[in-house]
Amino acid sequence: MHRIAIAGLSVHETDVAGLEQAKKRLVGAKGVEREIADRLGASELVVVSTCNRLEIAFAREAGHLPARADVDELASTLAIEPELAQRFHFFTGRDAVRHLFRVAASLDSLVLGEDQILAQVRDAHKRAEDELMVGKLLGTLFQAAEHTGKEVRSKTELARRPISVSTLAIEHVTRRFKGKQPVLALWGAGEMARLAALGAREAGFKIGFVASRTRERGEPLAKEFGATWLDARSAAADELALDALISATTSPGFVRSAAQLSAHAARAPLGGGLLAVDLALPRDLEPTTDPKVEIVDLEKLRETAERNRLARVAAARDAERLVERQVEVYAERDVGKRAAEALAELSETTHDIFERELGGLFTGPLAELDDDRRRAVERWARQTFGRIEHAPIATIKRLVHEIAARGAEAK
Repeated sequence: MHRIAIAGLSVHETDVAGLEQAKKRLVGAKGVEREIADRLGASELVVVSTCNRLEIAFAREAGHLPARADVDELASTLAIEPELAQRFHFFTGRDAVRHLFRVAASLDSLVLGEDQILAQVRDAHKRAEDELMVGKLLGTLFQAAEHTGKEVRSKTELARRPISVSTLAIEHVTRRFKGKQPVLALWGAGEMARLAALGAREAGFKIGFVASRTRERGEPLAKEFGATWLDARSAAADELALDALISATTSPGFVRSAAQLSAHAARAPLGGGLLAVDLALPRDLEPTTDPKVEIVDLEKLRETAERNRLARVAAARDAERLVERQVEVYAERDVGKRAAEALAELSETTHDIFERELGGLFTGPLAELDDDRRRAVERWARQTFGRIEHAPIATIKRLVHEIAARGAEAK
């Protein structure tokens, strides 16, 4: 563990432009990771690069221990300006383990509990494995980090409280149509609309139609999600039979009137009326009193988002405690592993010394002994050595077992 380090930069230390500058040499280039490892003298290296962070984990199986000076070498390799390099965070040993665990658990993210970082950490680990740049040090570390991220997601409420409006929109669709396949239309073709479409697909829903005012943006989005594109102002759009509608346009006025919403609801294929989610500001959907139309607007979504944000803050405290327990498990396993390695080395070294000294004894001071006496001395020496050696080895083994037992209990 003491031979592991992580150097990095995130939006906590710089802005997007700074991150882009730090990652410039890594984007689209081949072999840069191996060049970094060579410059650092690292036997293992994993690079986690996302839109919000750059983490470079490295380890040296031999040689000098990681130190802050390694950041200067890293900055030189990546052609990073000194002022930006000074902002890099740098952790070694237990602190490095804790940092990576917190990253994988989304505790270091801008949005607590965001669900992309764990997969990004896992993908970075896999890429490094494919490039043969991961060994027993970082391999064990990243497996433990991925396990910790999964534990946080499964055992705390951190990831179960969505706070982005697009995610909350899909939550409403999921609650309304759980176990069913509604006919779902998307009004708009901008980034917010695409995020909603991504969320719908991840939740298992199919986008049936994409309606927009321009074919140029709407048709590619429809093609991406296997949907049918419609001109939002056409009669065909008005005649759609829909169970759900998500609207996210930049129109200054309503894109669906109360009458149009009622018409969609009346034709709902599942027969339960229309769920209409309005992600636009100003509003896309005209308010209606039709009981067959349920409109969920930004105000309602933001109220839910704020409640969820507060709940995530509370859940983050539970997640931090879980991460700390996993750090202890990892640290104790590392100590146990090092103790076992030291035990094997101790046994091999002491036996080599014993055999050398015993051989020297029979070719030196006791060279004149006859065979019977020589065998008697050798038997006595081996028995005595074995008894003396047993005490420290037994103590070390007991400590290793106790450490392993504590790790299992903590887990």
